[in-house]
Amino acid sequence: MKLFEIKHRISGSVLFSLKTETLKLTLEAAVKAETDLTGAYLRGADLTGANLTGADLRGAKNYVNNHDFFLALIYQQKIEAFTEAEWAMIGQVIVHRYCWGVIQERHGQGFLHVLEILDAAGFGEYAVKYREVLGLKPKEKETPDA
Repeated sequence: MKLFEIKHRISGSVLFSLKTETLKLTLEAAVKAETDLTGAYLRGADLTGANLTGADLRGAKNYVNNHDFFLALIYQQKIEAFTEAEWAMIGQVIVHRYCWGVIQERHGQGFLHVLEILDAAGFGEYAVKYREVLGLKPKEKETPDA
């Protein structure tokens, strides 16, 4: 066993630590313990199969190619947030772990709405990436009325 520490990406302070076999198990234990992981530095962590249900993932970055992170974010949305057709697309992406090109081929712009819902929840990197894949201009930021 090895001591794994989850540190804040700016201050370097230890947010959670545990003697275990992998960083993934440490992260799962931190989530189960309801540890505040805001600002956690997880770059390069292999989270394949990690159970992150219920984790507060705000402030996470560089998650755009991680299917497990996508799944955790989807689970945090209300069922009504997506149509039946969108749930079918989400299921295919999750089960088959499609890359961006396959999502584009199979679902085209129809999948963009799913990612815009995640954007509204504070996780916009997926929508930004998919707009690039589709060859669309970046979505303009809304400005409040003067």
